[in-house]
Amino acid sequence: MKTKLKRGDWIVTVPLAGLAVAYVTLVFMPGRRATAELKQQVDSKQETVTQSLGLVATLGTTNRELRRTRAYNSAWQKRAPGRGEISVLHTKIRQLAAAAGTAITRFDPDYTQVHGAICETPLAVGCTGSFAQVFEFLRQLEGLPEEIWINGLRLEKTDSSAEYISCELDLVIFANNPENSDYDEHSE
Repeated sequence: MKTKLKRGDWIVTVPLAGLAVAYVTLVFMPGRRATAELKQQVDSKQETVTQSLGLVATLGTTNRELRRTRAYNSAWQKRAPGRGEISVLHTKIRQLAAAAGTAITRFDPDYTQVHGAICETPLAVGCTGSFAQVFEFLRQLEGLPEEIWINGLRLEKTDSSAEYISCELDLVIFANNPENSDYDEHSE
């Protein structure tokens, strides 16, 4: 069974094939490229939205932490002595030592170091007394509301009976220096 192609068949087939090729090259392929570009843009925007949702949670956590930090700084600034009040704190430390029954053998404040909004004043304190007296002095010193760090502590027997001990402290007193602070409490 042989079929003969008629001349009229080619007249219809060739233009239809040309139309199909033209449709694929002029409409389908450019539309497919445009669709792929739009899909890529949508995927990129969806990724940005997904990341931003994570950032919202992070931003909330950061804002809570910032509020806590500002509250801590405000409380510290209220209880910290001013730079000019360090001598008053020195007197208070001497009074604590006397109230505990210890005898001060050394009291050497060093130069104040300014670190922006905070001043740091080293202080070497030596005292003698019974263990209970020295312990009471240290307990009261630690109970002060001001920020005082004990960087070094040495306890030694002063005699063979061990009734008295000597205590050497290396302290650091932290003070507020608001005139040099660039912190603005109202810049929230």
